Amino acid sequence: MKKAEPINIAILGFGNRAEGLASLAFHKLALQARLRVVGVVDPQPLRRQRAAEMFGPECLLFEQAEDFYARNPDVDGIWVLGKESTHADLAVPALERGIPVIVEKPLATNLRDAYRICEAHERNPAPFVVPHSLRYLASYRKVKQFVESGVLGRVLHIHAVEAIDDQHTVGCYRRGPCMYRRDTAFLLAKCSHDLDLINWMMGGVRARSVVSFGGADYFKPRPDLPELCSEACPRAATCPFVITGRLGPNYSAFVRHWLLSELMPPHSIDNVEPVKLSDPLAWKAVCGHPAVPWFVSGAARAKGRDGILYFGKTFTVETPADYVLHLGHDGGARLFVDGRPVAAQSERRNPCTHDRTQARVNLSQGTHEIVIAFDTDHGNADGICFSLEYVGEGDPVFPLECALDSDDVTVDEDTTVTVRKNLCAWNSGGEQVDHQTVIVQYEDGTTADFTLDCFSGEGRTLKITGSAGVVYATPSSVRLETYHPPCVEEYGPDRLPAAEGPHGGGDAALILDWLDAVATGKPTASSTPHESAEAVALCMGAEVSMLQHRIVNMADLRKERPGQEALLSNP
Repeated sequence: MKKAEPINIAILGFGNRAEGLASLAFHKLALQARLRVVGVVDPQPLRRQRAAEMFGPECLLFEQAEDFYARNPDVDGIWVLGKESTHADLAVPALERGIPVIVEKPLATNLRDAYRICEAHERNPAPFVVPHSLRYLASYRKVKQFVESGVLGRVLHIHAVEAIDDQHTVGCYRRGPCMYRRDTAFLLAKCSHDLDLINWMMGGVRARSVVSFGGADYFKPRPDLPELCSEACPRAATCPFVITGRLGPNYSAFVRHWLLSELMPPHSIDNVEPVKLSDPLAWKAVCGHPAVPWFVSGAARAKGRDGILYFGKTFTVETPADYVLHLGHDGGARLFVDGRPVAAQSERRNPCTHDRTQARVNLSQGTHEIVIAFDTDHGNADGICFSLEYVGEGDPVFPLECALDSDDVTVDEDTTVTVRKNLCAWNSGGEQVDHQTVIVQYEDGTTADFTLDCFSGEGRTLKITGSAGVVYATPSSVRLETYHPPCVEEYGPDRLPAAEGPHGGGDAALILDWLDAVATGKPTASSTPHESAEAVALCMGAEVSMLQHRIVNMADLRKERPGQEALLSNP
């Protein structure tokens, strides 16, 4: 059914992902005339407050989805962006009313809930998008074109890797929001994108069997380390995962209570001028990211716009000596000390890694000022992390205590969030794997393997081997090689239409795709509910195989429809 614009939507679950998509829609894509948020559901009062600030007093706010649905809401669409394990409970009532939806990936955290969503959609088909963003990228669409054209011949094998960095692994899956298997599995939370991509390349041919190997073989509990991360830990001075305040004798996280400017006009990070903290900018006090205290986020302040944010801090040095400034950033950044430029890096790279840019400076005794200019790149870059390393002789005395004082952390002047204590990466009680490989046989005999690499941060790679050729792909490039006659074709940014924004522009594309489908009734390019459920099935089959040390028959698994209990045995 076609809808008149603007499309009125409600957002169920208003965490970071929801705020990011909303900022993308209304700032980068400028969809104010086509899209309007008229309701938000979130159990957290501060998130509801943030929604009120973004969408105005006409936006209705609800603590529980039941209260929202009880009003029989007159909306044209619903975005389900709450906790992964709640997706079915949030989406099914919308589908039962025939309301178009976006349901964040993974579709569900177990096959039972995934099929509940599928069946509700079958009863009331409506425009439906799951943010499997890789399907929208030009590089993977080119690969799909090659597969369907026959240029590869008979597809025999698909090989894929997702390599995230160790800071992401620890921050989210060892002591962060996804550390427990009762909530999700690493494979579901992070890699349903990749398994959906493999299934998509198979063109509807379903998996026959799956086997998987993996475990937490590096992050095993260590009795020689304390449960909490602190300067008393014997590894504190050298551990890459320390997140507390004074990190041993030579290292300080040095992050709390920065000042953040309003967004400045867009210009090159390579030639920005230093900004003094005393300049008449709208500086606002900020603290570290709630999960990683040495991280300061600027994306929320940028709200999807391009420009430069300035992070500033004054500090006192009690031990004059040489210091090394360590700057991590996922957007371009330029570092000034006392108004003097000391380091710059214009390259953008996601996610933020701790030692991307370094500068050695001599600091005299007394007060100094650090200012970091940070390029938000249309709001896509998230923030910076910074530390100060003493490299002189003897033990310095840092004047600032940077450790979290309590579980309540002030992020800015009007937002308080609760974080868990600083847990040791090894002794956190986190239940997720630190490496995993999945091997799949499809019903036509094609094989595939997927590896989750939790340390290198090299990103995604895809290789599809056929009888007549092979294609290699990343999110931004494609290389096609045919055998007879030998031929190589390269597709880089000059030949692949580039899109800006999160997930290589995939998020922007899926929002527009869903909006067009709701407004015009045309089909979406997204995975269907059943296709997305197949990604969940493949993840669940891999988890069962790994936990039970057996080959899983996928037909049997689809009949059994395992629930969350299938994930609870520790690997």
